[in-house]
Amino acid sequence: MPPDPAASTTGPQGPAGSTSVLGAPDGAAFRAVLVTRGRRTGSEHAVPLRAVSHSGRLYFSRHLPDGDWYLNAAANPDVAVIRGEHSARGTARIVSDEGLLRIISELKYPGQDRARERRVAVEVSLDGCRGDGLAATG
Repeated sequence: MPPDPAASTTGPQGPAGSTSVLGAPDGAAFRAVLVTRGRRTGSEHAVPLRAVSHSGRLYFSRHLPDGDWYLNAAANPDVAVIRGEHSARGTARIVSDEGLLRIISELKYPGQDRARERRVAVEVSLDGCRGDGLAATG
């Protein structure tokens, strides 16, 4: 289930020469689909979310730690991310660093009051990326 490429948006750009993740420059906020495996059913779940690219990794955040995608990624860190024609498999981990959580919120919501709200986040380290719309299998 690929996301709507027209729904992509970008936020503040990273430093010159920064890395690109799934075609998004460092420091960008954009729409992507996070694919997790259900913690109870074991079935794949694809959820369109707003992602942030920062220092070569992707981040997905939310206000409370009660969303299914968040709980699924915590229970099974093997995930996939799809953005338009780009996709990759990766490993998720819960972010506990408060400074990093603030950076993620500022990149996700630049200039907005909600950038200062407390959030939880999942970091995804990607294993590989293909431009043909298929997740790399390693």
